Amino acid sequence: MFYSSRTYLPPILLLLLLLTSCMKDLDDVTWDTTVLTPLAKTSLSIESLVQGDSSVKIQSDKSLSIIYREKIYSFTSPLDTLVNFQIDPLIKDVTLQSLELGSQNINQAFTLQELFATNFFLSLIPDQVWLPIDNPTPISIPLSPMDIDISNVLQTAVLTDGTLSTSIDNQLPVNILNIDLEIKNTVGQEVLYSKNFQNINSGQSINDVIDLAAALGGQPIEGKLTLEMSNVQFIFPNVDSVFIDYSDYITAGISLTNLKVSSAKAIFPAQNLVEAKDTIGLRGMGDIEIKRATIKTGAVTATVRSTVEEEMEMEYYIPSATLNGDIFSFIANVPAAPPGGTYEFDERFPYDGYDFDFTGKDGTLTNTFYNELFARIDSTGKIVSLSLDDTLSMEIKVVEMTPSYVEGYLGQQSINIPADTVDIDVFGAIKSGSIAFESASLKVTVENGLGIDGQLNFNSLKALNTSTGQEVTFPVIPPFQITEAQNLGSTFESSISSTSIANAETILNILPNKIFYNISGDLNPGGNTPAYQDFVYEDSELNAFLDLEIPLSVSTDKLVLTDTAIFSDELITAPEEYKGGILRFIVNNSFPMTASFNAYFLSPDGVRLDSLISPLPIASATAVNDANSTATETILEFPVGHDKLANILHTKEIIFELELNTPPGFTKIYSTYSFDIQLTAEFDYNVKSGL
Repeated sequence: MFYSSRTYLPPILLLLLLLTSCMKDLDDVTWDTTVLTPLAKTSLSIESLVQGDSSVKIQSDKSLSIIYREKIYSFTSPLDTLVNFQIDPLIKDVTLQSLELGSQNINQAFTLQELFATNFFLSLIPDQVWLPIDNPTPISIPLSPMDIDISNVLQTAVLTDGTLSTSIDNQLPVNILNIDLEIKNTVGQEVLYSKNFQNINSGQSINDVIDLAAALGGQPIEGKLTLEMSNVQFIFPNVDSVFIDYSDYITAGISLTNLKVSSAKAIFPAQNLVEAKDTIGLRGMGDIEIKRATIKTGAVTATVRSTVEEEMEMEYYIPSATLNGDIFSFIANVPAAPPGGTYEFDERFPYDGYDFDFTGKDGTLTNTFYNELFARIDSTGKIVSLSLDDTLSMEIKVVEMTPSYVEGYLGQQSINIPADTVDIDVFGAIKSGSIAFESASLKVTVENGLGIDGQLNFNSLKALNTSTGQEVTFPVIPPFQITEAQNLGSTFESSISSTSIANAETILNILPNKIFYNISGDLNPGGNTPAYQDFVYEDSELNAFLDLEIPLSVSTDKLVLTDTAIFSDELITAPEEYKGGILRFIVNNSFPMTASFNAYFLSPDGVRLDSLISPLPIASATAVNDANSTATETILEFPVGHDKLANILHTKEIIFELELNTPPGFTKIYSTYSFDIQLTAEFDYNVKSGL
């Protein structure tokens, strides 16, 4: 809009004043002159009819339509509303599940030379000779008890399970008629094993296995054992001769295996003290069944209370939670508890950004995930005391699980839509009068960013014009089916569903400025179909809009439009010297309709200072063809006196008001139509030399 300066007299006046100021012989002189200047201009097209979020669409034939969209409902942050993950903590208050000791193998060999040395006559037999055999008889040989010391790896242990294996390997040139084998604790004298063996031929081996824990009956095994072999009898085989080789031997073997203890002071090998493999379920899900989710923020806390006097590692795994192919896990060091005391451990482990599979270990479930918890010791090579009475309290707790994406079945849920009223500002520029539209399109459109189908029920929909008190109730709208969004893998594409409202022009002809609605909604009205295909992203939204398109073929009666222009007085000085004049409005109208014209002058603070009401109409344009017309110029002149002029010269803004009237029937509006208005002034000005 606007705005040039005055055109010619003020510079000339300034020059004359400068010249006369140099003429000392002249008395003060005054005279009258005329000032002509433009004050404001504007152009009112059809854009002046629409406001707010409205827009004007130009059709291919240059005809116009009003396009307007108003949001009447928005379902935002659906994940916060639809899904709330609640997970019970994984708590393991346990004694140690098992304690294992390493296997021990002891072999004791007796050479022929050592055996012959205990018998005077046999000691006389030389080495590396053939000895004739004639009528062999049994030979008794006493053997001294032997000490077996394994205290460097086991000092004492109470077994809950274990195996003791014995073997005798006879590599002597004689047969063994009898031998009693006994193994016992050296200090406590508890017998671990006692067995009689007979008839072990030369070159033959025999074995025996017992349940060592049962044999001990709850008594401990010591790190120092005694092996006794008594009642040993040999006999030469019934042959002509045998070769005597002092290096031949008999071996007694002892093997301790599968040793599990309730308590022990020993060197413990690396082993798991706790193994917990569980499937954890989500609580409070109702009929919601989640199969997969991406976690925006999440964490677990690990709390351990241990009396185990050995350093441990705690290992935790969620195999179904992955990030870039890596599963969620952590390994935490748990130092040894002080003797007779407790070590306490607390730590937080985040899993932001991880994808969770909630189908369980075998992939057939929902709302569950599989996890594993271990407490492990590594062998330190040191003698330590451990007992199954030692306790571990281990708690894994999900302290946060906020998803950015979920998929599965999100249940049948109602959408809570409070009844409300929205403002419609498309007709805000129309101050009075009436307008009728030949046709209009009014739709309710839903843009659904949720991967869930749904249904909207329009219980009530009403248009209101609060200025006139008119209201129109919308026709009954059947339940409105909403299709689900399309999942693109890492984002989504919203679905667009719409339903048209009949007789839209009847509703719009009251020029509503408010829409009252009462809407209810349902998600998954058909249930879990297709199965487990629902999804929601954190930025998913469901928005309902009222969409309006009005082709501008109208009939008006005293329809009042307004526009505001800035009043330009930059070159007007000494307004008190203006005696009066003429305000001249030049209006070029290319609309094929007549109009009346008014102007209102506003002060800087918006107060109406004065007005001009035209008694003459603005002439209608002459139509050339559908889209073109020949503009008609109308000049409106308003004589103003000094007082009225003084008010007007304090103006900062001018409101132009047009009252439109179309010919009978409907008039189509084109983009080429406008009202071009220019305000000029012709003032009488009193000039004084003052010099």
